[in-house]
Amino acid sequence: MKSMTGFGRATRVEGQWETTVQTSSVNRKTLEVAVSMPRAWQWLEPEIARQVRAAVRRGRVQVSIECKSVRAVTGLTVDEAVLDEAIAPLRDYAESRGIAFEPDASVLLRLSMSRGDEIDVPSDELANLIRPVLEEALRALVAMRDREGAALQVDLMDRTI
Repeated sequence: MKSMTGFGRATRVEGQWETTVQTSSVNRKTLEVAVSMPRAWQWLEPEIARQVRAAVRRGRVQVSIECKSVRAVTGLTVDEAVLDEAIAPLRDYAESRGIAFEPDASVLLRLSMSRGDEIDVPSDELANLIRPVLEEALRALVAMRDREGAALQVDLMDRTI
């Protein structure tokens, strides 16, 4: 007996990339796969769904994927063009509303850091990074569903005797 609810998580660092996949499932009569990942990676969804279908037969399975750079930041580099591009619309907005706009060092730091989080993983590497981590997360999900199913079976047997 298997439970329909479960959770699995896996993280792996390979080269400069840290990939994290979380899977969770709840009860459904059929298999429904929902994937949460950056929009630019949507081309991977059919392959991810195939991997999920190979591991799970029923339930609503939510898959969340994150891949980020683990390169150590040795110093802050400031791209003036990027900051100018970020500040201009903020200044325009403030002026259109009659709000004083005087960005300080804190604002500049936040703007430069928020742009730095948008790291593009090369598409030829992406599938190879995600595939084994998804497999590990799905194994953890299935194992949890097995454990919970065994506990449910014991509970049902105890109630019927």
